Amino acid sequence: MALQKIVSFPLTDEPAGNPVDGSAIGSEKSANEDERNNILSSVAVSVKDVLAQTGGNAMLPCRFTGPGIVTWIRRKDRQLLTLGTGTHVIDTRFMVVSNSPDWTLLIKNVKREDAGLYECQIQTEPVQQRFIRLSITEAYSMIPGGPDLHVKQGSSLRLECQLIASTEAPSFIFWYREGRMINYDDEPGVKVEATKNGSILVVDKVKLSHGANYTCSPSNAKPAYIMIHVIEEEEKPAAMHGGDRRNATSRASINVMLIFLTSLARKSIDLNSFPNCVLPALLYSSTAFDAQQALPSWLFRDDTGRSTNSKVSSFSSLNRSDLKQSRLYAKRLG
Repeated sequence: MALQKIVSFPLTDEPAGNPVDGSAIGSEKSANEDERNNILSSVAVSVKDVLAQTGGNAMLPCRFTGPGIVTWIRRKDRQLLTLGTGTHVIDTRFMVVSNSPDWTLLIKNVKREDAGLYECQIQTEPVQQRFIRLSITEAYSMIPGGPDLHVKQGSSLRLECQLIASTEAPSFIFWYREGRMINYDDEPGVKVEATKNGSILVVDKVKLSHGANYTCSPSNAKPAYIMIHVIEEEEKPAAMHGGDRRNATSRASINVMLIFLTSLARKSIDLNSFPNCVLPALLYSSTAFDAQQALPSWLFRDDTGRSTNSKVSSFSSLNRSDLKQSRLYAKRLG
């Protein structure tokens, strides 16, 4: 009878179930209110909070040291769940795990509607009670850097799958590329590592084929997605372009020399009209050596007639007797 009285007094933050006919309580109304106030006072200091996630398991603890029959009651609809070690409700997700003095209520495959206040009591005089408030969270996963990530071809890639609002570790975390699971692929340079709170996908050297949509899917949490865009590397590095510019400069310098010789051969240039400082300056550049290799060696010699490899070779040493030979050489080039 004491069990019936306790069960019939719902807490203020819980639905009271079906309305109670006022005539049925009659003169017991004031006594019931006093008893209800006593219950609320005890609940205010003894309620325990438990957090569980959808799809997981919830463990609601209850401990009584004395002898007696222990029952679990769901307060929002006053449903008797377990009696002793047996389950009293049709829903087989509820069961009691007994290891005296602990009488833990186990709820498997938790649903959002399982949230609320639960009562554990033992039939003694007076009746002893424990109250547990179950809150439900929905775990989800996330991949930092998403939803789009751009990586350069040939670089490394590291994707981390993190679990958020999870109360228990997942049984597995699968990675998918364009809907195909890749955890167990034997792809060189690609590996999956488990962490304390998730999983990591590592690609040592990104290829163009790695550009795709990736999915991280834990067993007990919502999946996360990220789109990888691979930036194709340039065909020629910048250093090679610099070399091309230097080669172009060398060719331009040589062309200037050849034009000078051609003009000289056609007698359109009077060598005597040039100051001595002008002609040597034609070779004063970082490409002088290239020019010397392309032009005949007799153009580059000192006053004694010997050839020289100096960076600045003076055209002032060009003898008038060599003009005829210079003109013939320029004609062959032209």
